[in-house]
Amino acid sequence: SVNKKICKTLSIGTKANAICEMLTGESKAVFAKKFNVPRTTLNSWLENKDKILDVIDVDTFSVNRKRIQTSTHSDIENYLLAWLCQARAQSILVGGPILAEKANQFAAQLGVANFECTNGWLEHFKARHDISSRLVCREANSAPQLQINEWKSMTLVAILAQYELKPHCFNGIQINRLPVQYMANKKAWMVSTIFEEYVCAFKKVVLIVDNCPAHPRITGLKAVRLQFLLPNTTSHTKPLDSVIIRNFKIHYHHDLVMRMIVAVDSGKAFKLDVLMSITIMKKAWDLVEKKTIANCFRHCGFTCEQPAGEDNVLGVESEESSRFSNTIDQLRIIGLWPTDVSQDDFIDVDAVVSVSELTSDSDIVAAQSKIDKPDHDDNAEEDENNDTNIQHSLIKLAAD
Repeated sequence: SVNKKICKTLSIGTKANAICEMLTGESKAVFAKKFNVPRTTLNSWLENKDKILDVIDVDTFSVNRKRIQTSTHSDIENYLLAWLCQARAQSILVGGPILAEKANQFAAQLGVANFECTNGWLEHFKARHDISSRLVCREANSAPQLQINEWKSMTLVAILAQYELKPHCFNGIQINRLPVQYMANKKAWMVSTIFEEYVCAFKKVVLIVDNCPAHPRITGLKAVRLQFLLPNTTSHTKPLDSVIIRNFKIHYHHDLVMRMIVAVDSGKAFKLDVLMSITIMKKAWDLVEKKTIANCFRHCGFTCEQPAGEDNVLGVESEESSRFSNTIDQLRIIGLWPTDVSQDDFIDVDAVVSVSELTSDSDIVAAQSKIDKPDHDDNAEEDENNDTNIQHSLIKLAAD
């Protein structure tokens, strides 16, 4: 009997990962054997590498999809996806009927005639963007583990393979001496314009961020690669959400309480202003250990290194947390701390406070309309040696 040749179609994520590996210059024969595909298939991937990698860059489709096929009404789909990301960021439960209604509303706003969001269109929309029936899942234990593992093993690996651990722009720069950036906003929110300015000031770098109304999909970037995490999986894929933020907040709140105690002991009224808050914040960030940051990045898949004897700081109470707890116990004994307020209550008091702008439907349409008018990232053509004006102080997170 004659063996029939089986046609094998791999996912977009696998293709992107393979392309990044092939660009290192190793023999195609090695990769043909590794991915179990003929060389002609590898050549086809390389010919379409810009298209495939662009899909990964802008998070257009799920990395599990095998074909790059856009919707007939891609503009409506883009607006609907942006609206859904905002709803998810607020932990709002969104079902199929609501999505269908929003799609119809966007169609009306855009003046698209004879559009009706059918079940078929909606199912294709969900499939393209890997949206499950459980559209909102805020807790870590409800996050889709399979998608998280695939994102770490495919998308993240493909991204990191194209970047050096230490960019050339940091040569001769003492990162720990860079000042804290301060920006003010009347609404006291992180807004998309601030984020855009922050992103466009970078040179050769990849920024991996979570889905948030203040994080728009900026087009026209050349030297900057903006990669979004999977929605609702930040506790698994976002290092800051692992332990780093909580560690920082413990240091901040403990320092705040100690200052309050000093004020009480001296008979003075305690007043907290913006300048004092910035001072405490800088001190708290400096107290977050490098080991904590490195392990959080390692836990989220940003490095494959597993040094022997590594202390597992994930989920382990720090010494600072223990000292803070002892301080609270002492204050509670002398009646200066409410009996029904725990350390966690105090640290997480702002957990439900909105810290980013909320965009209306018209804002979403306006933002998405900028896709056809790229005018960002002029720094790509500047001299890479002009590095002395770098003003970003949070880029050393994983390097150490």
